[in-house]
Amino acid sequence: MDILVSLLGKSIKGTHGNVSLQNLELVKADGQEICSHIFQTIYNMTRLSKARQEEAASSGIIPLLRKVIQNKSPLKQFALPILCDLANAGKVSRRLLWQNNGMKRELAGVHRGSADGSVP
Repeated sequence: MDILVSLLGKSIKGTHGNVSLQNLELVKADGQEICSHIFQTIYNMTRLSKARQEEAASSGIIPLLRKVIQNKSPLKQFALPILCDLANAGKVSRRLLWQNNGMKRELAGVHRGSADGSVP
């Protein structure tokens, strides 16, 4: 799980090193595809396993999930359920959610969305 979260962080932050301007679009496309595969893998691994949810939280996935959700990425469909599941995973996950202001903005967005009848 540590390796997946680390790879996800690098993909999201865009650490591509020295890339020429011509190859930048290709790297971005590849990065998005890699990020998508990593998210799907983490989603599938954590969906039914509280132990893996705790492991993902301990590996530092919470800030990455929040970044994806705040940027309105298409990967939000995977990030939001993972983040919500962490609240029920255990004490460690809940503590890490509190430390990272886990659901504060996400719940505010849901509340704003329901007030005007739209879906966040």
